[in-house]
Amino acid sequence: MLIIGMPILVLEWLIDRRGQKQPIHTMEDVAVSEGYLKSWCYRFFLILIFYSVIGG
Repeated sequence: MLIIGMPILVLEWLIDRRGQKQPIHTMEDVAVSEGYLKSWCYRFFLILIFYSVIGG
């Protein structure tokens, strides 16, 4: 759990800190600013939900 969970947790903190918004809006802004499609943020959000369930 530490090997998988900690890097994802730190990544989420860094993304949220960069955007200073709610997580889904921050991921959308970061995806667009880095040149990815807006749909990328929803895929990433689903991955975070999956790992939260696994961690729980």
